[in-house]
Amino acid sequence: MVSGWPVSPGKRACTLPCTPLGEWDLQEADFDAARVRELARLRRERGELDLQVVVRHIESGEVAGFTEIVVEGGREHHCYQSDTIVDPRFRGHRLGTILKIANQRRIRDWRPKMRYVWTGNAESNAHMIAINEAVGYRKFCNERVYQKKLA
Repeated sequence: MVSGWPVSPGKRACTLPCTPLGEWDLQEADFDAARVRELARLRRERGELDLQVVVRHIESGEVAGFTEIVVEGGREHHCYQSDTIVDPRFRGHRLGTILKIANQRRIRDWRPKMRYVWTGNAESNAHMIAINEAVGYRKFCNERVYQKKLA
């Protein structure tokens, strides 16, 4: 395990696959073990708690899905649902829902005073919005995010 990721040093831990992002121009991000360790180190330095849940495909051992919740240092009542990713090859089995519920249970164990989990999605990601609503998230506000291409 590398900070919650079941990978061996030097192996690819995760690639952001097929996430609906609307019109954002983003490239896939490769996370190898070194990059995962560096992100974990930076979060520890900031005093953040990073709770991750990973599900593996039994037969192949491959990571099928991942989710994480981040608690900023000193925050006991609010935390942030970060990425939830299910590899397209393993979709259709409610893994996103299962992962989110499992991690919400973990946050209650680690931070019993926690009351709110915040998250966000691109409006075009109707599937993840439906998952969020199914596990109890409610729309709070609309946010506009702008992207400027520099070259």
